[in-house]
Amino acid sequence: MVGRAGGIGGFRRPLHRRVVKRSIRRAGTGRAGRIEGQRSSFMRMFLDSHSARLDKKGRASFPASFRAALERFEVHSFYLRPHHLHTCIEGFSNAALDGVNASLGAMDAYSEDQELLALALFGDTAELNYDAEGRFSLPSKLQRHAQIEDTMVFVGMGDKFQIWEPALLDRRKADAILRLRDQRPSLPPGHRA
Repeated sequence: MVGRAGGIGGFRRPLHRRVVKRSIRRAGTGRAGRIEGQRSSFMRMFLDSHSARLDKKGRASFPASFRAALERFEVHSFYLRPHHLHTCIEGFSNAALDGVNASLGAMDAYSEDQELLALALFGDTAELNYDAEGRFSLPSKLQRHAQIEDTMVFVGMGDKFQIWEPALLDRRKADAILRLRDQRPSLPPGHRA
């Protein structure tokens, strides 16, 4: 048998490793992510803050850098849900939502905690698509939950993002800074920037 890497009888790497390595070379971002269970370094994260306005039809522009993060996986969709603790909207890629689902799956099935979290996290989650110009329609129930009238701010949070009404976001950021100064949390070893 002729293998690609070692001549006759040589070792042949599985296809998924070759595809992942080729994709990493092309993307070259150096960011960590996962593709079909394989660790890769080209998953772009949701970063920075971006303002957007709703038009008369309730449409807004999805930030270009957020679209780039999703399009690495050749998808034009994302998931939005009302945040269960804050007056904002939480957004996920399909991969991030799968991670949330896996965490729920690790809990005791049919336990009260598992069912309450599943209801809160998935009960009002909507899959949305954006068009060629990056526009999407924001569901009215999400607008009401986040108290968004015409202007919103997308806030990148790594593998997820949030959408806030600007004044509510300013209050949240101010509160977060005060709490961080008070509590002084740190990242676990091995996860420092």
